[in-house]
Amino acid sequence: MGPVASGENAGDVIGNGPDILSEAVRNLGDRNIKDMLKNFDLIGDKPGDPVAQVKVIISGEDTAGRAIIKEKKLQIHKMLLDRLAKLQKGTSSYESYRVILEALLLKEAGHYNSLQNYDLVKLAYLRQQYRDNPGDVDNVSALARMQIYYEAEQYQLMYNYLIKNLGGGDYNRVVSILNAMKDGESDEFSKDLLNGVINSWKIIAEKV
Repeated sequence: MGPVASGENAGDVIGNGPDILSEAVRNLGDRNIKDMLKNFDLIGDKPGDPVAQVKVIISGEDTAGRAIIKEKKLQIHKMLLDRLAKLQKGTSSYESYRVILEALLLKEAGHYNSLQNYDLVKLAYLRQQYRDNPGDVDNVSALARMQIYYEAEQYQLMYNYLIKNLGGGDYNRVVSILNAMKDGESDEFSKDLLNGVINSWKIIAEKV
């Protein structure tokens, strides 16, 4: 789905004093994340849409066969920011969702800053093949392996952050907190988000 807010307008929130994203930038203390958030899109209008992702547009390939990146931009689901905005700052719910947001930003920053090392030409080809023929089992398998390969390292960054900042260094405590949050949620988007975070551990284990 296309963006529902322009990157320039959305990115302006970083300069508007205390807000959710500028707080995340301060907590993460990462200049690369601040730069990534200077220009981003708000996307999604329903649960199930991507929570956070880096959109990449390539204009071709160079003489070495590497992708020429025309544009790269972070996209964040607007319902994630809306969810945090509705919570009372300083409460346990707010702090838990804040840490989750920061972990997601850390993961996406890993992609944003590593794209030059990705085989984006092949990835774009496999994705186009999937759109053209979603029943091609070999192509689906190749695409899945490639995505898992690139995702695994960034998910590890995300989970290391969650273990440290949500679980106090205890993996089992993270899982317990996430499950308790999910069980206590009535909001469909939040449940979908928490399920995604809980279930994505397998991506790390499946790295090829």
